[in-house]
Amino acid sequence: MAYIDSLLPKRAKEPEWFWGNHYDLCKDLLEKMTSELKLRYAAKIRRAQAAFAEKTGSLSASEKTAVVASPSAAPLSSRWFLHVPAQCPACENPAFVSGRDKSGDYADIWLFPRYFGSATSH
Repeated sequence: MAYIDSLLPKRAKEPEWFWGNHYDLCKDLLEKMTSELKLRYAAKIRRAQAAFAEKTGSLSASEKTAVVASPSAAPLSSRWFLHVPAQCPACENPAFVSGRDKSGDYADIWLFPRYFGSATSH
């Protein structure tokens, strides 16, 4: 729905024109799906934060820094060809996202993420 709604202004049309009688239903479904995804994401972050705290809770700040910087903490590579540097939302340490690419209709290239690796492997 969001993709279609983003295209409609270029055609000088309102979302209600395209969706007709289904506009409110589509909007409600999109809001419910978005809420569920946000809840799942927040739960994953909390689990990762707890795992990181468990693994590093007894370390001093300088020891944590040394562990994260060590070669043994480097994110494991994945089977996916593309790797994009990132920051872990749970521990804020170096991470990467990997996945596959797909060419779009207008010379766009999309990354379809399939794996997330954090330097602290939580």
